[in-house]
Amino acid sequence: VAPSAERIEFVAPRPDSADGVGAGGAIILSGGVAVTYSKPGDVATGEGTARRTVELTAQRAVVFLSPDADAGRARYELGQVEGVYLEGDVVASSAGYTLRGARMYYDLRTEQAIVLDAVFWTYDAVRGMPLYMRADAIRQESRSQWTAHDVRMANVGFAKPHFAIGATDVTLTMTPQDDQTGAPARQTIDAKEVKFLAGDLPLTFAPRVKG
Repeated sequence: VAPSAERIEFVAPRPDSADGVGAGGAIILSGGVAVTYSKPGDVATGEGTARRTVELTAQRAVVFLSPDADAGRARYELGQVEGVYLEGDVVASSAGYTLRGARMYYDLRTEQAIVLDAVFWTYDAVRGMPLYMRADAIRQESRSQWTAHDVRMANVGFAKPHFAIGATDVTLTMTPQDDQTGAPARQTIDAKEVKFLAGDLPLTFAPRVKG
């Protein structure tokens, strides 16, 4: 594949072709999988011109290819990959966040994804603390926005923290660091039906919290 501004690479000990899966066949990867998606930053959103990379790792993966893609390669142009299904210790990471789960489907063209049994992590430099968000499923709506239902949020990574915030619906939007002004990256949360919890005991309630 000729070099391009947007490229996808796969690394796995045991790659196998599977014709007839998806529109243009598929590649089945096992034994520990790494998928790297790289593209230039978006100047319009303040990312600057530095290359932005998304890394996906898992125990197993199926890469769904477009009709014009050759299933025998390890590097593809963006338009040649329709999506990636991953399972087993799945981790998706990029600048500013990490998303973990048991299973994930990631559409690399739209940068949309769904992760099951999911944990989202980021660090809020403005507030000076980490943020963990847990849910049965977390959806990545775009490169900078995630939504989830029946969520628990905390600033520690324990599965059952002593203090947490529960919410029926959460939308988290990430604004990247502005290379021109030097403004740090920050996160905005829009949460509905919010409960402040001590263990499983609700302490207080708010219909909506945004900020």
